[in-house]
Amino acid sequence: MSREHALVVGASGAFVSATPPHLWATAGRLISEGGVPVPYFTRLALAARSQEQLETLMEGITALIVRHQDCNRSLVRGMVIPIDPAH
Repeated sequence: MSREHALVVGASGAFVSATPPHLWATAGRLISEGGVPVPYFTRLALAARSQEQLETLMEGITALIVRHQDCNRSLVRGMVIPIDPAH
């Protein structure tokens, strides 16, 4: 069963779901059976943000994952999804 944790960063927040190694696979191999952990994230951001702000968000989230998951930065994958502020 996954657990969710709230992580507050500045005025922003994030929900982190911990997935047990026997339920998580990378390149078709379960982490519990020797697969390499490759963390993945998505982040919603208002579409009015500049490209520089979106890139800063990506870098900040990546740095948090590297620090808290003790993983290689080059393995972290993710995306920032711009959304219409009216919604």
